[in-house]
Amino acid sequence: PAAAFTPSIPAPPSPPSVQSKHSLAKAVQALLPDDPRGALRLAHAAPPGAASCALYNRVLAAINKACVPQRGAGRRAEASAMAGVAEEMADAAEEALRIMAQKGVAPDVFSFNTVVSALVRVGALARATALIDSMEAAAIAPDAYTLNPVLAAMANNVPGGGSGGGSRGARRA
Repeated sequence: PAAAFTPSIPAPPSPPSVQSKHSLAKAVQALLPDDPRGALRLAHAAPPGAASCALYNRVLAAINKACVPQRGAGRRAEASAMAGVAEEMADAAEEALRIMAQKGVAPDVFSFNTVVSALVRVGALARATALIDSMEAAAIAPDAYTLNPVLAAMANNVPGGGSGGGSRGARRA
């Protein structure tokens, strides 16, 4: 049983007037890649029928890129803050799938693959595998792009992955 959905992404204070899918796409594209959360809020605030799966996929791809914790953070606090931002972005991507469904925009395999990848990047392997289950329940078949990041994470024993199962680098007796 799924929990009741409560959006945590606030709508923009004064959403721009969107007259068509084309003007929405231009407005969203103007925000990417610098403000993927703003682009997501804009897509969520669009009138019914204005946001398409392709538009959401562009936003999800930008969010997925933002889920990579930046390497070379000089201080532990900086690294922790960057990891926190990456986790927030993964949460936003997962929430975007729910909002897409609410708005009548059917996610496709690319949508799911992008969110699975974002979740794996932040170490949320259990959530990624649960998303694959919901993908199958929605009659969308996972493909190699869905499964490869999950299998690689399991092989590498990514934190948050539950049983892991990988033995990379371990000696065999």
